[in-house]
Amino acid sequence: MSPADHTLVRTGAWLFGGLYIGLALPITAQRQDAWDWTGSLSGPAAPGSWGGHAVDVVAYDDTGLTIVTWGALKRMTWAFWDRYCDEAYCLISDDFLRNGRAPNGFDAAALRADLALVTA
Repeated sequence: MSPADHTLVRTGAWLFGGLYIGLALPITAQRQDAWDWTGSLSGPAAPGSWGGHAVDVVAYDDTGLTIVTWGALKRMTWAFWDRYCDEAYCLISDDFLRNGRAPNGFDAAALRADLALVTA
């Protein structure tokens, strides 16, 4: 999934119940209650200056996303996402499915069948 496509990000999070993402965290994020872009990408704001970090996206709205990091919920703005998210994946969790279906109607068996057609 392309992290730059917010529509795809929102759709993936809704359809699969969240996303697993990678962030190139800046040092500036260390003291922020909500992760936000400071207007710079150099020095302590440089991507990866704090290191890489994998988190789960569990919600989103027009102003940003909610993630699970270090055992707690944290907010990040879309501006932060655009500059520091370098990978995003949809995961299919059995915990999200009941009899092969998600609460939103997503059908895991149908996806597997479709994937078999395009990867054959």
